[in-house]
Amino acid sequence: QNEFNRTSHFKGADGTLYFGGLNGVTAFHPKDFYANNAQSGSGNAGKNLVLSDFQLFSGSSENLENRTADLLAGKIILQPSDRYFQLEFALLDYFSPQKVTYFYKIEGMDADWNILPEPLLRLSGLPFGTRRLKVRAQSADGTWAANELDYQLTVLPPVYLRWWFIL
Repeated sequence: QNEFNRTSHFKGADGTLYFGGLNGVTAFHPKDFYANNAQSGSGNAGKNLVLSDFQLFSGSSENLENRTADLLAGKIILQPSDRYFQLEFALLDYFSPQKVTYFYKIEGMDADWNILPEPLLRLSGLPFGTRRLKVRAQSADGTWAANELDYQLTVLPPVYLRWWFIL
């Protein structure tokens, strides 16, 4: 569940935290986060970078559309009329998520990695063609995420630049 009552919380004698919500009580012990981190690898090496949202402002519908499911194949395909898209992501770091630094790079366009001030990447006005979009993250203690997000990014050319139109 993701909604809790503000005043319905309790800390047990053993350190277990209890939160009352709409569907009952959720309980956990903070040491469990440390145990999960130790099992997933050494230190932060086991922390994964995940995509949490992909939205596209479609030129055909004039709406911001949730296209997160489209990324299962690892491809982003943009029509010439699409205005922009945005990706939201998170490093699964429970200890200092606000201090995580995110980077992105579009191979063939960027020589170096670009720093993001927040876990949100919004891109527009990309030239047509196919490139690789990569995203990576570094936790507050300087260790890198165990993985990189890597997507094929295709911006289709406008109709007047397609081979069949030119022919």
